[in-house]
Amino acid sequence: EPPAPVTPEPKATVKPRAARQPTPQESYAAELRLLHQAQVAYASQDFSAALVLVAEHARQFPHGRLAEEREALRVRSLAGSGRTEDARRATAAFASRFPRSVLLPRLQETVGP
Repeated sequence: EPPAPVTPEPKATVKPRAARQPTPQESYAAELRLLHQAQVAYASQDFSAALVLVAEHARQFPHGRLAEEREALRVRSLAGSGRTEDARRATAAFASRFPRSVLLPRLQETVGP
């Protein structure tokens, strides 16, 4: 006798849960970790890695609490990698976005006239 046909059991449907928004403290901690990695790369004179991490920070946290520090690190990393014109443009953008920043004079010093 042929075996009885197997009837598949109905699959349980699982509703995807909405992703939980991180708390402000969790978001800040994630922001800080990423920027710290970029700072370590910069301190090791791995300017390419620092720029990649800065770009990732900008993607994940475009209006993050550490945006000013991120953009300053972008300028310093560009200058460190010898991309003087890019560093000057980034400094001008920084000055436009953060005109009262205590970091601005140092960045302007870094890129020169």
